[in-house]
Amino acid sequence: MKIKILGIFVCMLLIAVAVLPATGTLDEKTMTSTGGIESVPILDFVNIKGGILGISVVLMNFGEGTAHDIIWSMNVSGGLYNNPIIKNLFLLFGGILFRNIDGKIDSLEPGEEKMISIKPMLGLGRFTVYFNCKYIIRNLSRCDVDVEVKHEWIDQGLLFLHDFPPILQPEEEWRNITNSTYIGGGMVKLNYTGPPIGIYQLHNVRVFDPVSEKTEFLGACSFTNGTGTIKECHVTYDIVEFGGAYWQVELVNGE
Repeated sequence: MKIKILGIFVCMLLIAVAVLPATGTLDEKTMTSTGGIESVPILDFVNIKGGILGISVVLMNFGEGTAHDIIWSMNVSGGLYNNPIIKNLFLLFGGILFRNIDGKIDSLEPGEEKMISIKPMLGLGRFTVYFNCKYIIRNLSRCDVDVEVKHEWIDQGLLFLHDFPPILQPEEEWRNITNSTYIGGGMVKLNYTGPPIGIYQLHNVRVFDPVSEKTEFLGACSFTNGTGTIKECHVTYDIVEFGGAYWQVELVNGE
């Protein structure tokens, strides 16, 4: 009889252990649920420079995973580039005057970078150069995630001289997002309250860890009435919900 009671007790103990919630460090839980925050690539445009004939920019992966199927694009706006006569001249001269171009990079490993040169390019006065980049994070929490980032840069063109004379670039400031909610399907709803930001325009958003002072995720989305959604397949769920990290939006010149 004692053996039978002991057997029942052991079975109950095993069942209780099996249904207990998993414990461990934040890193261990993150790696279990998403394949690890370490697997996430983070792409951004750095070292944008003007010079003779055109401009150059470096696209760098400063994350810890590989980015795949990278498509970058560049277009210009403002100044004389919006003049219809100038645009017609651009058509006649094969696109040297007005550059809207794109390209593709198969992949970028962690720490790898790619120099992109846009030459020749004829500059006329002051205008804005917009860089966009789309890429894929593969097999992240059993799904692929399409990520987009953007960057804008002011050029001062004098024929084939760019950033001449050098001018101040747009001021960039990261503002905290007041509330984020995971709404299923790897989608995150972001609610921002603060200085107004442009409707239907892409704005970079990131998850920032104040302890390590590292960006854990970087992407772009549009906001309507302070609300935007972005897909990231729960890669940031643990560090936002339990780790003290938070979402931020990048404001450029207060826009």
